[in-house]
Amino acid sequence: MTQDPRAAGSVPPERRRMLITVGVAAIVIVIGIASLANALGQGPATAPSGSSGVAASAVQAPGGWVRLPDPPLSARRAATAVWVASNVVIVGGYDAAGCPANADCAIVLGAALNDGARYDATRGWTSIVPAPVSIGYAETAIVGGIAYFWVLPAEDGLPTFMAYDLATDSWTRLPLPPAIGMVSPRLVATADAVIAYPASNELGDRVDQAYDVAAGTWRVLPVDPLMPSFDRSMVVSGGKLISLGPENVRDPGVKPPVYRAAILDLATGEWRRLHDAPIVANDSTWFVAGSLLVNPSLGGADGGQTNNWGRMIPFGGMFDLEGDAWIGLPNPPPEGQSFAGAPVAGGDVIVNRQGWSLDVGTLSWQRVGGPPGGPDSEAATAWAGDHLFLFGGSRTDGNIATLLDAAWEWRPGGS
Repeated sequence: MTQDPRAAGSVPPERRRMLITVGVAAIVIVIGIASLANALGQGPATAPSGSSGVAASAVQAPGGWVRLPDPPLSARRAATAVWVASNVVIVGGYDAAGCPANADCAIVLGAALNDGARYDATRGWTSIVPAPVSIGYAETAIVGGIAYFWVLPAEDGLPTFMAYDLATDSWTRLPLPPAIGMVSPRLVATADAVIAYPASNELGDRVDQAYDVAAGTWRVLPVDPLMPSFDRSMVVSGGKLISLGPENVRDPGVKPPVYRAAILDLATGEWRRLHDAPIVANDSTWFVAGSLLVNPSLGGADGGQTNNWGRMIPFGGMFDLEGDAWIGLPNPPPEGQSFAGAPVAGGDVIVNRQGWSLDVGTLSWQRVGGPPGGPDSEAATAWAGDHLFLFGGSRTDGNIATLLDAAWEWRPGGS
């Protein structure tokens, strides 16, 4: 999955990333249930169809990274990668390098692409049929072995909702929801539906909707009790849909914009509010790993000089879905260098934006970093069964940004 830099323009500037300028620190949340708190070493606190690629051998790189055979794709950034039916599928992206990392310059999108390829370790690379539209930035969800894509529109156009079937190597355009208030929603998959929800209510209250993949129809979900919110995120655990988001208020930052949370029972349509999280909004990346709801973000904020909150509040933490309590990240490491792609997760392992992996089974961290000569921004990422997959992106050397066409994988425990 990739993120659209244009999205920042759709949200009031005083809200976007207001916390970036405040102090950051690796911090342990001390709220939790006793058993997990002891495991973390924390005390209790007050709860608040195509041609095949060359089947070349993979090349081992330092740090657990392995360079894969070269894909049958041109160099690009911001491609979309998904793990579906035991294959990594890559499609789209942009063919312009854009700004060098950390540079202050206008965004150069370049031409969005529609070609793609699939990869598995046995068959190697195979080109897939091109998508019916160019795919720049897209949201994705996987239901029943089918990959669903919500593609941002061209200027003054409508978005595209479509599905890719790996078994038949075919694309199908799908109907947009009747309430097309969401030009750029986020997607999350349930067992039988794709849920599209707005990332923010700052431009008005917009409904959450579910696409029934069998019936081919949309329906509106029960109203989220957390609305209005911003930096929203939704994840699924079993038959439950979990919504998270800070409250959308008139004067953001005066009070800590902590995440609020609620759970929707998809069978009954009933919502249940959870305790507010002792986690301040900064990165709305949430995952479910086992019985834990996790935001793996490192660092924290104290509100700065103007609206100082009197304490440092972490950007990350966990909620025990069985114990019904918030707990801290286990001994968070230093933030380090940013990861070149979007955060991903699979099984017990979560890779965060700061380039660390957290194994929630062992409550341990491992540095992921990046492959030698690899990208430093806008790489396509996916969790591929038991490892991290990385493709393309942009690498900056001096003031020159260069697009890459290589692919790598990283496995936990590599050295």
